[in-house]
Amino acid sequence: SDEAGAGVLMDVNEYLLVANDFIEKEYLVVLGEIEKDFGVPLKKVMNKGKKFRPMLTLLCCEACGGTRQEALDFAITMELIHNSTLAHDDVLDQDLLRRGEPALFVAATIGKAILTGDAGFARALNIISKYGPRATQAGAACIYALARGCVKEAMDKFPGLRVADPYLEIALLKTASLFSLSCQLGAIAHYAPPEREDACREYGKNIGLAYQIADDYVDLVKTIQTGDPH
Repeated sequence: SDEAGAGVLMDVNEYLLVANDFIEKEYLVVLGEIEKDFGVPLKKVMNKGKKFRPMLTLLCCEACGGTRQEALDFAITMELIHNSTLAHDDVLDQDLLRRGEPALFVAATIGKAILTGDAGFARALNIISKYGPRATQAGAACIYALARGCVKEAMDKFPGLRVADPYLEIALLKTASLFSLSCQLGAIAHYAPPEREDACREYGKNIGLAYQIADDYVDLVKTIQTGDPH
C-alpha cells in the first residue's frame, strides 16, 4: 500500500527509498545523541545502509493493517541494532572499511567502537520499551542471539561449541534473527493478534535465511571466478 496515494503499488527498490526518507530524520536525531555522548562519527558510518530491515518493519505493520507512522520507532530501532552489530562485527573480523568509509573502530578506536555498539543496543531497547514487555523482550532476545551467532562463527577458537549444522545455526542466529525481529516488531507496532505476529516473525526468519544464503553464494562465485578468498 502507499499512504500518499491509495492503490499505488511500488516495487521493493521504490519502497526502500520511501523507507529511507521516512525514518532518516528521526534516525539521525538518535545517532546525534549517541555521537554527542561518545564523541564518535556515527552519522558517517551508520547512515549509509539500504534500510532493508526497517523497510520490512514498515511493510509488516502495513500488512497487519497499520500505518508507517505507527512503526516509526520500531523501524529506527531495527536500523540502530543492525548498525551496532556491524560496529562489533568489524572489530571481530578486522574489516577496515564499511560502506566505503573507514570502519568505526578505525575512525574512533576499538574501545569506542565496542562501547558505542553497546550504547546503540541499549538505546534501541530504550526506544521500544515504552511499547511494553513483548517488544522489549523480543529485542533483547534478538541481541542475545546475535552475540551467540558471533561466538559460534568463531568455533575454531571455541571447540566446545561445535554443533551438528553450524552453517544454518549461525545463519539463523546472526542474520535471520534480525530479519525475524524486524517483521515481528512491525506486527507489534499495530498490536496485531498473536497469530499474525507469529506469521510475520516466521516470514522474517525465512527472508533472513534466504538473504544469507544468497549473499554467501555470491561470495562463493566470486572466489571461484577470481581465486580471491573473499
